[in-house]
Amino acid sequence: KLRHYGLWHYFKGGGFGDRTGERALLIAQGIRAANRREGRHHTVFVVGDTVHDVAAAKANRALAVGVATGTTTASDLEAAGADLVLDSLEGAIIHFARPD
Repeated sequence: KLRHYGLWHYFKGGGFGDRTGERALLIAQGIRAANRREGRHHTVFVVGDTVHDVAAAKANRALAVGVATGTTTASDLEAAGADLVLDSLEGAIIHFARPD
């Protein structure tokens, strides 16, 4: 998805669905990859568009950024416990990622 939408260059690694279908494990995988590459971080952001993404972030003690661009509403993301809810990432992506 990231490559298709021209976003891959903003990321150095992560957790990917081709390795496991369980979202909490995907997040844990991404955190481990980031720790190996960049060193341990005190704050981890998980950006997702479903309540499952929010739950997976919380299961990994990460901050959940819900983006209401999919079928899940902003109020549902907020009710699921998202720490921040955005209508879209337009204009916000530069705050969460950086190009190589």
